[in-house]
Amino acid sequence: MAGPVGYEAVAGFFPESGFDWPRIRSAVQRTRLLVALDDTVLSPNPLEHVLLFALHAGATATVLPNGGHLPDWTEDKRPVGPLPQAVQLVLDCLQ
Repeated sequence: MAGPVGYEAVAGFFPESGFDWPRIRSAVQRTRLLVALDDTVLSPNPLEHVLLFALHAGATATVLPNGGHLPDWTEDKRPVGPLPQAVQLVLDCLQ
């Protein structure tokens, strides 16, 4: 990961000190993550990014073996199938 927020491409959108984790934790009741191990956007190690949010935001993670940068896309820019795991995570948060 690069920069204080962990994502060089978006670092300019955040203060130099990085994410305000206590403020984030106080603003949400439940935090869920859905990530695929073959996510090329979060490469080389998608789990490093998941761990960051799990530790600092108190998030619960669901890790899929594949799915790319969810949802994965066809060559003509259409999502590949539904994401029942994402729907379930939203429903879990609404309970």
